[in-house]
Amino acid sequence: AWLALIAFMLWRYPLDDIAAGALLVLAPLPLGPVLQPHHAAVLLLPVLVLLAIAADEAVSRARRIACSALLLLCFVLTQSGPAGTWRGAAILLATLMLALGVGFCQRAKRL
Repeated sequence: AWLALIAFMLWRYPLDDIAAGALLVLAPLPLGPVLQPHHAAVLLLPVLVLLAIAADEAVSRARRIACSALLLLCFVLTQSGPAGTWRGAAILLATLMLALGVGFCQRAKRL
């Protein structure tokens, strides 16, 4: 289901190269059998895409606030979220939210 979501977003929405790259970098993360703390490094590219959208004055104010709120929520999930086994679940949830955010924010930026 995860790969189908990524494939759908790449096929359906007009993404620029860096946003498409951000989705492709996120694609294999949930498929690994063990989630190590350094695996969260792939979240950096989608975060940079959302930061660029949040700082772009050509994007509507509501969209910039939504991107900023999403980034804040992902930060809270990955940095101060649950410990132990649940930390992996928090990182996977942040991954899903970032993937959806990159797809939908880029789509809205292009309209």
